[in-house]
Amino acid sequence: MRMKKFSRLSKWLGWTRENNPIRITIGLATLPPSLLQAISECLKKAELSVLANASTDLSNRYRNRTASKFMISEAHRLVYLATRLPATYAVNYAVLKNLISLNIPFQSLLDLGAGPGTVMWAAAGLWPTLNKISLIEADPGLIQLGTYLSQTSEFSSLQVASWHQADLSTLQTLIPHDIVSLSYVLSELDQLLQTHLLKLAWQATQRALIIIEPGTPTGFNHIRKVRTWLIQNGATIYAPCPHNLGCPIQRQDWCHFSVRLPRSKVHRQLKSATLGYEDEKYSYLIACKAPGHQGDTRIIRKPVTAKNQVILDLCTPLETQKINIGRKDKAIYLKARKVKWGEVWGDFSSS
Repeated sequence: MRMKKFSRLSKWLGWTRENNPIRITIGLATLPPSLLQAISECLKKAELSVLANASTDLSNRYRNRTASKFMISEAHRLVYLATRLPATYAVNYAVLKNLISLNIPFQSLLDLGAGPGTVMWAAAGLWPTLNKISLIEADPGLIQLGTYLSQTSEFSSLQVASWHQADLSTLQTLIPHDIVSLSYVLSELDQLLQTHLLKLAWQATQRALIIIEPGTPTGFNHIRKVRTWLIQNGATIYAPCPHNLGCPIQRQDWCHFSVRLPRSKVHRQLKSATLGYEDEKYSYLIACKAPGHQGDTRIIRKPVTAKNQVILDLCTPLETQKINIGRKDKAIYLKARKVKWGEVWGDFSSS
């Protein structure tokens, strides 16, 4: 990207030198500059007042859950690009990154309910080896938008990705892929359709199934039910759980994680937000076909750092536990002060 062109883009989006979009850190992810550029070009098609009205309407639709379809206009889709795509990209990148430690050269990706293709952007940045990407989406407007965005990518796999327009409720069979993803999909379906789609997705999974839901009690409840079904059908849970035992999280609690990402000027205007960042909370599950792919102890709450100790909430292969790490365990203490919510914790000895 030429500097003059980049300067105009950064001014239009409201980025400063401190959060330069060439290196926009979104939790664990970096938003590709080609995607940012393409989004900015899309947003210029509409007046800010039109987008603001669409933003309010879209928020009400999601909040009230009364509409059969949430995005019904081009303005709705553009608002989604500005206000939701950055967050869903950050979450998908953070979740998919868990698979890096498996050292598997994933070749193919199937995304169900793909929207504008957010999952494939995150996956391509992690696995340049991807040579087959298939996306199923019901909304032709989102497919058109996603196709346009993908043509700007430096990854040829995105440029030649195969889009299929289909309602998830009508699917009967799926072509097998290494990774199959259901990102922010299950909560929009009834229980019968959830089970039907889960069966199809698991049958099509050759290596790993990714399921992501909002980090709410309702979202986690979907994850908990899916987890039980997958274990009963031979899956190995890889993340965030370090075991295939019953979920130790009690019903009044829920397992979720968070990524922090910056908001652009347009995002702040559309949402009437004052903060320059937002925290996106999510629940997720990674299930593997191979029995040897068992996960590790994980930090399931934000670490509490006091003057002389760090308190960690862990999900271990045997149970959930809270540990206090004091200064006298210097090496572990220094490590504990640097760890983040959601990361694997390799040494959980405590003082």
